[in-house]
Amino acid sequence: MHLDVPHQLDDAAAKAAVAKAFDHYKQKYAQYKPRLTWKDEHRAEVAFTAKGITLHGQLALHPGKIVLEAKVPLLLKPFTKKAVAAIEGEITKWLVV
Repeated sequence: MHLDVPHQLDDAAAKAAVAKAFDHYKQKYAQYKPRLTWKDEHRAEVAFTAKGITLHGQLALHPGKIVLEAKVPLLLKPFTKKAVAAIEGEITKWLVV
């Protein structure tokens, strides 16, 4: 799964928005164990567990966009399109200045 979400924030504000969103989701969706681990100033690993399956992905901050890459297990492929739309909507909501 590949997702590009455009934004108009500087790097620090985009990173702060991502961190704030994950803090929110850690509380709201604790049962899915959402995790965000920054590898450097612009790259992070993300993960969550659903239906006993842990999904892993990479998040990258680029000027003007956030890129999310994740491998979707075969069992969850039918839900990819719906998940991409939901994730994009959520990310966009947190990037509003």
